[in-house]
Amino acid sequence: MNGHPTRETIAEFAWEALEGSEREGVERHVSGCAECARLAERCRVEARAIAAGCGEGFDAGLAGRILDGVT
Repeated sequence: MNGHPTRETIAEFAWEALEGSEREGVERHVSGCAECARLAERCRVEARAIAAGCGEGFDAGLAGRILDGVT
C-alpha cells in the first residue's frame, strides 16, 4: 500500500467490513502509522456506540456495508 488509506477505508477496516488482502494491507498500515491507528480507534468507538444503541444482535460489519451503499 502506498501512502495512507482513505478515511472511508480505515472506517470500513475498523467496522470489520473489509476482507482478504485489502483488510490485511490496511491492518499492516494501521499497525505502523499512529495517525491512522488513532482514526481506526475513533471509528471503533463509534461502531461500539452504534452497536450499543441498536441492542443485541447488531452486526459490526453493517456500518461498513451501509457506507458502501451510500458512497
